[in-house]
Amino acid sequence: MRLATMTAVASLATSAICASAPAQESTPAPFIGAWQVTWAGENHRRQARLVLTQSGGTWKTFEPDITKTKRDKCRGLEVPVSLESVASNKLVLKLNYAATLTGCHDSKIVLIRVDDKTITGKRHGTDLTVSRE
Repeated sequence: MRLATMTAVASLATSAICASAPAQESTPAPFIGAWQVTWAGENHRRQARLVLTQSGGTWKTFEPDITKTKRDKCRGLEVPVSLESVASNKLVLKLNYAATLTGCHDSKIVLIRVDDKTITGKRHGTDLTVSRE
């Protein structure tokens, strides 16, 4: 009898913990896939590749000036992307640079879905053009 009571209490506690935990957000289907991202850089147009999966993804900036990559080790890294906020037509993403290389700083991107092939966005106040590959 005592074992049955302990098992029941443990089961109830596990159920309560699971019920109170927030559901893991996932990327809405229209955002999932590979995207080319462009924006106006300091002296030239910048480009990155964003791959979004149901649970996150990756980001890789392409640096045309190799000397900047040598000076700033955070440039040109492929970094994991995590979901900060999810809505049907809007995502807030975190680019996890700090988890990839010590001394790098994370960055946030806000993406808004325009249509099936185009997303607009902002990163540090800079407009991003996002097109499906």
